[in-house]
Amino acid sequence: MNLYYYLKDIFKTDIDLLTKESISKHLRNEILSEVEYIEG
Repeated sequence: MNLYYYLKDIFKTDIDLLTKESISKHLRNEILSEVEYIEG
């Protein structure tokens, strides 16, 4: 959960951390089309 709190602190808002497999199949394509991958 450290990652959750780290990202929440950076973005100053609640966030959701999910695996691709756990996203509802009804929403998966729409959500994944908006994903922004970053290197770090």
